[in-house]
Amino acid sequence: MKGFKEKTAVLTFDIESDWGGRAESVTAADAVLPRLMETIEGAGVPATFFVNASILGACGGRLRALIGGKDHEISSHGLRHVEYGPLGPAVFKKELLDSKKILEDFFSSTVKGYRAPRFSVTDRHFDILGECGFSYDSSFCLNILSLKRFIRTFPGFNSRPHYRGGVLEVPVSHMKGIFLPAGLLWINLAGLRAFKLLLPGSPLVLYAHMFDFHADPQEYRVSAAKKIWYRAGRRGLYGTFSRTIAYLQACGFIFRRMDSFLP
Repeated sequence: MKGFKEKTAVLTFDIESDWGGRAESVTAADAVLPRLMETIEGAGVPATFFVNASILGACGGRLRALIGGKDHEISSHGLRHVEYGPLGPAVFKKELLDSKKILEDFFSSTVKGYRAPRFSVTDRHFDILGECGFSYDSSFCLNILSLKRFIRTFPGFNSRPHYRGGVLEVPVSHMKGIFLPAGLLWINLAGLRAFKLLLPGSPLVLYAHMFDFHADPQEYRVSAAKKIWYRAGRRGLYGTFSRTIAYLQACGFIFRRMDSFLP
C-alpha cells in the first residue's frame, strides 16, 4: 500500500437506484449529480464513484458527461444492488465480472475497486475479488450493529487500510472513539462542530449516496422512521458537504482518489 506524508481524505459516492437500490427509479442520481459535481469541482478535489452497473441505461449518459474523462475514479458497486451472500459465490463472481466489463466499456477506464451493495460481505469476498481482477475493496463500514459481524467473519479485522490476500481493503472511516461511520448524513445530523471534535485520523474515507441529498422523499414503502431519518438528515446537506470539504482543506487534508493507495 502506498503511504502519504500528508493527511489524506477520500470522497466516495455510491450511485445506485433510489432508496439504496430498493426502488427501480433513478431520479436521485439525475437530480443530485450536477449540483454535487459543481461543489466537488469548485473545491478542486477528486472523488471516487462506486457505480451500480444496472443504472447505466437510465442515467449513464449524464454520468459519463459529468464524471467520465475527468480526474475522478469509477469503481464497481455491483451489477445489481443486492446482497450477494445468499446468492452464492458463483453468482457473485459472474456479476462482479459483468459489472467490471460493463463499466470499463462504458467509461473507457480501468475499474480497480469495488464496494458491496449495503456493505454486505462474506468470508469468500476477498478471494473472489482477487480472482476477478480487482485491486482494492471498500466494503468495511463499521457501526455499532455491524462490528461483531466483521470481527467474527474476518479474523484480525481492523479499521485501517490493510491487505486481505492480494486485495487492499480501505474501510469507510468512523468517528473517533465511537462506531458511527463517516457518512455525510451522520455528519449532518451530528453537526459539523461535533464532527470536528470526533474527526477520524488519516486516511479519512467519507461516503454518501445520491439519494441522501434528494429533496423528494419519494413514496417508496419504507417505514415512517426511515422517512423521518432521511428528511432530517438531508436538511441542509449540500451546505454541510461544502463546509466539510473546506474545513478539511483548512486542516491540511489532501483529497485523493481511492486508487491512489495502490502501489
